[in-house]
Amino acid sequence: MTRQYEWIEICEIEQGARTKTRWWDIQSKSSRNLLGYVKWYSPWRKYVFSPISNTLFDEKCLREIAEHLELATAGHKWDFKI
Repeated sequence: MTRQYEWIEICEIEQGARTKTRWWDIQSKSSRNLLGYVKWYSPWRKYVFSPISNTLFDEKCLREIAEHLELATAGHKWDFKI
C-alpha cells in the first residue's frame, strides 16, 4: 500500500513475526519531523492516528492521514476475509 502524499510521508515500522497488525510512522515531508503513528485499535476494529504532542495539522494534512487510515483499515479487513 504505497501512496504518495503531498504533505506527509508514511513509513511502515518493522514488526515481529507474531504481530498481526501493521504500524506506520507519519512524518512531515518538509521537515522530516515525526508527527505521530498509525496503529490498530482493537476496541474500534480499525486503524487510528496517534499524534505526537504539540503537533499541528491543517485540513489537507488531516485528509491525507484520514485517507491512509481508511485504506489501511480496508486492507486489514480484506486480508482477514481471505
